[in-house]
Amino acid sequence: MKQLLAYFKSIDKIWRVIWVFIFCGFITLDIVAPTFFGVTLLKLLGVGICTLYVIVNFTSDRLLVMAFVLTFIADILLAINNVSLFGLFTFILAQFFHFARLKKLEKRSIIILTVAISAYFIISNLAGKFTIYLLGAVYAFFLISNLILALKWHSSKPKSDQALCAFYGFSMFFCCDFCVAGSFFSAISILPHIAKRAFDFLAWAFYFPSQVLLSNSSKKLSKKAEL
Repeated sequence: MKQLLAYFKSIDKIWRVIWVFIFCGFITLDIVAPTFFGVTLLKLLGVGICTLYVIVNFTSDRLLVMAFVLTFIADILLAINNVSLFGLFTFILAQFFHFARLKKLEKRSIIILTVAISAYFIISNLAGKFTIYLLGAVYAFFLISNLILALKWHSSKPKSDQALCAFYGFSMFFCCDFCVAGSFFSAISILPHIAKRAFDFLAWAFYFPSQVLLSNSSKKLSKKAEL
């Protein structure tokens, strides 16, 4: 944890202030005014800021940029419709691009697998109400794979700040999606419906920090480091 804090102290203060302001802002609003539309806008702004941070600082890491752009699009789609299948599909692609950069896949493999995932999405839509479970399984596969890859990276390079950010980032992402699953099962009455509010709150409490961490997990040097 000391290594992580030391790394974030080295980041431009403006970015750190923005991240903390947005996090504290939507957490507070989520408690006192959970139905206020501004809460959703602030959450989306947070993910948008992380995407901008990646574009500005890690332009050469195209896979990371792509992963964040897709994540931002997915969040917008799910903000409009929280059971959007296309939103979930976009999230799957985002996780896949994280997987591709951590696994260091070749360009040809990335193209082939992107087409395969897209084909799977189209075919899975024939499953009707089971489509969301089929898509959820693929999403879970990539998320867990990314967590394992991040752990291996961190274990092999314990002094790497980026590896540390990747490991903690995907760990928090996993916690977030555990809460998302809990919220979904609460909504369909498999779990007590009263728990849905707590799951929704915790999901974003984990999610935004995960995006901040992952935005600093590039395997390539930042523009500042290249100078």
